[in-house]
Amino acid sequence: MSPYATAHAKPNGPGDARPTALQIIKDEGVEGKLQGEVIIITGTSSGIGIETARALAATGATLYLTARDVAKAQSALAGIFEPSRMELVLMDQASLASVRMLGS
Repeated sequence: MSPYATAHAKPNGPGDARPTALQIIKDEGVEGKLQGEVIIITGTSSGIGIETARALAATGATLYLTARDVAKAQSALAGIFEPSRMELVLMDQASLASVRMLGS
């Protein structure tokens, strides 16, 4: 059973006992251990995309952060964006052409 199962059994919203994504990265000993790897994170202009980027930044991986509104994403990611290993990419998942452009 997952060590986090009990904490997720009765969620009470923000601030409850559930660990953050960053805490799980730390607990699992993954900090700095994904250098040389590439991770794509979608929806990084708000919500869970920002927190996912914050957590996965701790792994040392190169991050491609996608958003429909790059200016909004730049503002949202201001505290964590590291140009040396992160790239912010315009992508609209509703557009197959936009998604394909990321893959090229």
